[in-house]
Amino acid sequence: MTPPVANDPQPYPSSPMQALVTSRPTGSADPLSRPETNASRNPYEGLDGLSDEAFAKFLDQAPPADDMFPDDDANMSDGDGFYSVTEDPQMPGALHNPPSYTPTPTSLHNSSTLPGSHWNGGPPESSAHQLIPASTFRPDPEENWANLPSKSANRDVLVKTSHPQSASGASKSGGYRPTASDLCAMCDKHPVHVKSHNWTCSVECSQKMQGLLGDDLKGKASSNSGRRTYAAQSSGSSYWNLGYKSAPIKMCEVCKTRPQYQKGGKTYPTCGLTCASKYNPYNVEVCDFCKQRPKLVVNGKKYPQCGRTCRDKAQAAAAAAANSAAGSCTTCPICWRSPGHSTSAEGYCSKACAEIAEAKAPFLIELPRGHVAFKKAVEIFSAAWKRRTVPCPTVKKIYRVKIKAASQGEYEAHRSKVSPHGLFKTKGNEQIRFIGTHRECTIGDGVTMEACASPKCLYCSVIRRNVSKEHFPLGIMTAQLERAVETASNVKKRTPKVVLMTNVLVGKSVKMGMAELSGELPPPGSDSVQLVGYQPHGGKLDLGEVLVFNQAAIKPLYVLTFE
Repeated sequence: MTPPVANDPQPYPSSPMQALVTSRPTGSADPLSRPETNASRNPYEGLDGLSDEAFAKFLDQAPPADDMFPDDDANMSDGDGFYSVTEDPQMPGALHNPPSYTPTPTSLHNSSTLPGSHWNGGPPESSAHQLIPASTFRPDPEENWANLPSKSANRDVLVKTSHPQSASGASKSGGYRPTASDLCAMCDKHPVHVKSHNWTCSVECSQKMQGLLGDDLKGKASSNSGRRTYAAQSSGSSYWNLGYKSAPIKMCEVCKTRPQYQKGGKTYPTCGLTCASKYNPYNVEVCDFCKQRPKLVVNGKKYPQCGRTCRDKAQAAAAAAANSAAGSCTTCPICWRSPGHSTSAEGYCSKACAEIAEAKAPFLIELPRGHVAFKKAVEIFSAAWKRRTVPCPTVKKIYRVKIKAASQGEYEAHRSKVSPHGLFKTKGNEQIRFIGTHRECTIGDGVTMEACASPKCLYCSVIRRNVSKEHFPLGIMTAQLERAVETASNVKKRTPKVVLMTNVLVGKSVKMGMAELSGELPPPGSDSVQLVGYQPHGGKLDLGEVLVFNQAAIKPLYVLTFE
């Protein structure tokens, strides 16, 4: 490095990188005044070995062109595009290996002095002080550099463009932003997207540039936080300001369009259950209902369905299939030998079977699955279930209740008395209602077919038509199927619950609350009481329960066990 001259008005720069554009040609002779003697001189001599990174940093620290060549300088000619370069003392010999650029010939004008009040003409004293013609600089096409016109139309000064890899540094050091006249750095066909301040025309070209740059866009891992971030960000571009993760996003191995599902720190090979069922169909058991998603596994336990939705649908479908089993059997339920007569309402094959049933009444007759009477009872049971959000219970067994002919006559006589009270859709306002309460015996379990003698058992008391007012002073509680299923309970656990299906002559009903049930029941002019509840704001809520006070108003039909 040549030491500074004693009479120089300005010393050499002392910055870390001293490959700066300066106005310090030393000596008394100016090479520009003798172009014929320096015609064979290589203007890039001394730049051999300079790396691209050092050269880029060198150009970053260059002063603006207007400061080097002021417009009011009378000594400046149109062709003077030279500025001298001094070598960095911390990088000796860096200027001796320039990049492999191919300069073009330039015309050297005679000038006694270079612009600037402190510039003294004279040749450089060492190879470390070189003259580089800026107007003849032609970069490699693969590099993101361009010869952009300066503010003066008479000069062509080399400036650095806003490379995405150093976009943030370029904007801070006075680098140029793209304009509408600039072309895309990738395709070189379309103008750049000016609003995003990128040197590309579209997202596609930006992605191509990102792929070409590769690891150059990745910043080094921070030793303080331990998290890897990207250092290459541009203050004017939202694309380069995105916070990318260190690892690339892995896509689903089946659809290739959605990212892989992550939960609890674990990454799955597919995006969801639908693709998971297609990922490995030989080892993954699919849902029994939808046949698309794999079965749910929780704590090592495998369930037959993939989730709650398919579970509820499967239960509803199973209940509907079980309850709507085709019934084609018409065999007599008493002798089980001959088919029942079509004129018999109860399906007896002969008068002898009818007399046997009357002699044993009251009792239960079991109806096997597949019998026409079983199908009829299931259809009534399913039609009475109104709660759509909960599947209908599955009927296990059905027993027909055979009552005496005298009890049937009492029921018909009571219906004729109820009818004059008003106009109803059915005679006597007859409705199918259910009784669901605590069971004191094992009726409905198949152990016995006869009603018990306990006065506390409401099921058997209704079948025997001997309801005690002492044990049931508020009458016989009948309800809708949903309410009866909720209130039904067993004397033994782990046994199917039982409800009693009946025909009830409701007649004219009056709405009352439980607290109002006192005095004469039912009230004069009515046949039954419809229980209601009161809401906080004063409205009435139908509980779906009806109280009847005459046992002749109830005709038992079937005893059903369900789950």
